[in-house]
Amino acid sequence: MTQAYEQYGFQLIEDRPLPELAGRGLLLKHQSGAQLLAILNDDDNQTFGIGFRTPSDNSTGVAHILEHSVLNGSRKYRTKEPFMDLVKSSLATFLNAMTFSDKTIYPVSSRNDKDFTHLMDVYLDAVFNPAIYETKEIFLQEGWHYHLENPEDPLTYRGVVYNEMRGALSGADAQVQNAILEALYPDTVYGKESGGDPYEIPDLTYDRFLDFHRHYYHPSNSYIFLYGQVDLDRRLAHIHEEYLSHYSPLDVDSRLHLQVPFQAPKETEVTYAAAPEEDKTGKDQLAYALIFGTRTSLRDMFLADLLTDALIDSQAGPIRQALQEAGIGADVQSFSSDGIQIPFGIIAKDTDAARKEDFVRVIEDTFRHLADGGLNQDLLLASLNKIEFAYRECQGFGTRGVVYYINAFESWLYDGSPFDALHYEAPLKALREDIEAGRLGEEIRRRILDNPHKVILTARPEAGKTDRLDAAVADKLAAYKASLSAEEIQDLVDETHRLIARQNRADTPEEKATLPVLTLDDVDAGIPRVPTEIIPLEEGTLLANDVFASGILYLNIYFSAAHIGTEDLCDYALLTALIGSMDTSRYTYRDLSTQEYLISGGISISPAIYSDFKDGSRCYPKLAVSTRLLGTDHLDAGLDLIYEELYNTKLTDKARLHEVIKMLRLRTEAGLLRVGHQVAAARAMSYISAQSAYAERIAGLDLLFALQDLDDHFDEQSDALIDRLTALYARLVDKRQVVLGLTGSAEDIAAARGPVQDFIRRLPANDAPRADFLPAPVVKNEGLKTAAGVQYVAQAAPVQAPGGYTGSWEVLANLISNEYLYNEIRAKGGAYGQGIRFSRKGYMNLYSYRDPNLEKTVEVYTGLPAWLAQLDMDAAGLAPFIIGTLDKFNPQRTPAGKGLLALRLFISGQTYEDIEASQEEALATDPASLKALAPALAEALDQAVICVIGGGTAIDRAKDHFDQVRNLEG
Repeated sequence: MTQAYEQYGFQLIEDRPLPELAGRGLLLKHQSGAQLLAILNDDDNQTFGIGFRTPSDNSTGVAHILEHSVLNGSRKYRTKEPFMDLVKSSLATFLNAMTFSDKTIYPVSSRNDKDFTHLMDVYLDAVFNPAIYETKEIFLQEGWHYHLENPEDPLTYRGVVYNEMRGALSGADAQVQNAILEALYPDTVYGKESGGDPYEIPDLTYDRFLDFHRHYYHPSNSYIFLYGQVDLDRRLAHIHEEYLSHYSPLDVDSRLHLQVPFQAPKETEVTYAAAPEEDKTGKDQLAYALIFGTRTSLRDMFLADLLTDALIDSQAGPIRQALQEAGIGADVQSFSSDGIQIPFGIIAKDTDAARKEDFVRVIEDTFRHLADGGLNQDLLLASLNKIEFAYRECQGFGTRGVVYYINAFESWLYDGSPFDALHYEAPLKALREDIEAGRLGEEIRRRILDNPHKVILTARPEAGKTDRLDAAVADKLAAYKASLSAEEIQDLVDETHRLIARQNRADTPEEKATLPVLTLDDVDAGIPRVPTEIIPLEEGTLLANDVFASGILYLNIYFSAAHIGTEDLCDYALLTALIGSMDTSRYTYRDLSTQEYLISGGISISPAIYSDFKDGSRCYPKLAVSTRLLGTDHLDAGLDLIYEELYNTKLTDKARLHEVIKMLRLRTEAGLLRVGHQVAAARAMSYISAQSAYAERIAGLDLLFALQDLDDHFDEQSDALIDRLTALYARLVDKRQVVLGLTGSAEDIAAARGPVQDFIRRLPANDAPRADFLPAPVVKNEGLKTAAGVQYVAQAAPVQAPGGYTGSWEVLANLISNEYLYNEIRAKGGAYGQGIRFSRKGYMNLYSYRDPNLEKTVEVYTGLPAWLAQLDMDAAGLAPFIIGTLDKFNPQRTPAGKGLLALRLFISGQTYEDIEASQEEALATDPASLKALAPALAEALDQAVICVIGGGTAIDRAKDHFDQVRNLEG
């Protein structure tokens, strides 16, 4: 076989069995200098990746902008954006690119071999032969440009990455994290913002952008990856003959330098952006950060993860506990980042900067106690168990090859063997031995207490900081424009219009012909079945799903929640969050958390709601209880713990109750802008859909607003709250018509059936009557202000179309999202994302993501029906959109996901035949039928409601769109 590698220019460096990945690994080195890792196993979801080490000594985002730009046309593939053409038309299970602090990677996955071939070649040509050298407009669109459509207009900045990073860095957490990194790594790339600081992105010139590609995007600096049921000989031949054979080895200087250690800890103070209306009292953040070790050591990596989880993130974490007992921080979180040197840190949120010295003293006193023998062995083993579950489950990600590729870089990028980071069983075993032998105290002393390389950071909120910085940018641009001659101003106008012309220009037939395409004949239209046995029980139904799950057994218990009425929904959601976070009869909440992870991968208790497939007016609210176990050894203990949480939780500890409410509030607020488009879209739907209004109360902004009110007025409301929660808890569980799911090996399922049925039998009966649980939706148009410099613009409306929903609506969603909305909102408007969704119940939901616009985006939504009515597309043109839709009906699923699918189908009454029927409708879609929906969309948009999450200035400017405006973050 070595000879076969050599005929394609490769030399075998290492051949190693990978039992954790159920396969074999090969590390090859090409004569061009390229490295290639192949993991060969039986996974039919093949993965390809190519990556480069891309250190940048500034925060202009050059690596990130380049990641976007190389996917906008290449030597072979001449359309404007081959990446988007693939998004529209591929069967890919994963299709993306990612910029990290020191690398840029381009991974793809597909279960279709022909599609996989296409994806590989488009990506290879993109990275080695991009169109960026011949088309400056790619840089202007994806990075930044001076935007000036008319000489008299104000000069502004626009660009996709520019606006993406305005959104990404608008939250307090992101700003504080960047400040910590800058202070901790002042002399290396890890102190820079690789994604780009929006106030520095305009410092990047087109020439420096091109130089970055020339320097780093060479095979000698590349890391290539293949995974799954790969025809290795065929893939190596293609990579060699089409690409690598055209390059000679090059000495690419992409060295990653270590930060020189500090001689003593350093202190720094920063501010983060807050909304002008927000109360700033007690909103400071304090951080304690250090460099823990390096990723060249697998032990350092696992030890950092272990101590972070056990000491800080766990509910029983002694650092968290000590700070909260000292009244420092309404919430305490860990801090981490990627890179060759591993950061370790603690952040106390919503505190007072005046407590800085107390903050440091409490942390270091606690670490001293732990180092001197105060470590809880069970707590450490519970965290180790949690880490093992994450590795076995591939972090819960369906496309395992992508995760393995990213994991391999943890050692590979830093000149170690990629296999080192893929073997998790041996280092976990060694850590277990260290824990049981009591050897970790000295690690804490050496790596933390005696480590001088520390940063103590204070971050205070600054009201209107974003507006202040933006005003300075506007003044700078105005002054720059004033310095230009009329000819120079006209040059900017001309450049802007050249960009607009490129964005408006359709790809020619000749350009489209360069793209590799699938045909409908290449598609396997079958929907795979989860092997499920439906077993009637006295109290309900058991679904037994026999699937390979890496030794894990998944248990899901879905109780009816139809007896919990509308008026109790926010309390119900809060109650489920409190369960597991409060003391019980047998455990303190700290011991409860430790016990959970000692015997399982955790216990989740949460509300959920499902629609009836055939009758859209009916739905089924559920109390979902889930856990996962390694086999059945701890099943009885796990069931006992679930019982303890469901029936013996104590709700009367006011201090702890307020602590949890505040923590839930802070974490919800902190996560809002990361998924702002989803939050806005769900909120808009709640104005017109009763089921969405239910979801809004159990998991959306209605719940957040309830948490904010309880937190702000806890002393006045606590007694009444405890009374309500206690009464609701007493009737929470209704085992009538319970639905159980067991997912794993046939042997584990067989062993678990008896104990699980016995568990249900011993639950007390509940004869609570059915309640009115669906809230009446309230039609409104709402603006929600944040400190963000971008918007998330959502509209929702019912669609009254002849015949109602069909599978063809999914094709329409793909067409609108990735053609019309993409061109108007992302390419031209500069937003980072956009889309439309249609629901089976007959609703449509439009959204934009990290959008610099508001009113212009609403105008785009309004223009949708006219665009659809004038659509000029034949069946051949529509076929790629049909193919690109099929993953909606058959997505890649994890073992846990397969179990959840079986539950959803059973509860909703949907069958695999129903899914196949919808897919057949999608496959039969024709352009005329889609155009015929234009009047229905026009009628829908006439009655659409709007929800916008965004900057206060933008919302105030668009006030006529809203009948309600409020501050989102309390």
